[in-house]
Amino acid sequence: MCKHGMKHLLTFHMEIWDSANEQQTGFLALSLFFSNEDIKVVLDYFALLTLVERVAALISHNPCLDNLQIVAALYSVICDLQMVFDNIAAEKKQKAWEK
Repeated sequence: MCKHGMKHLLTFHMEIWDSANEQQTGFLALSLFFSNEDIKVVLDYFALLTLVERVAALISHNPCLDNLQIVAALYSVICDLQMVFDNIAAEKKQKAWEK
């Protein structure tokens, strides 16, 4: 599941970097927008990120992510990931049941 999470969050990482306003961000490096450490923290605290406010609090240290649209988009990715994880768990349960 970690690989799925990492894949989705890296895609989100690229999307926010691509959509950044170069005049405001001054061509900041990709790693500043949503660093690997930020991704790891999101995955580590994934089960607790059930509210937008929790996501905002978790990433508030990063000024590049201090934007309500970005927080909402990240929360949406987290919700999508939860559905993916739920489907994986259901498939595993079904396979175990069939054995």
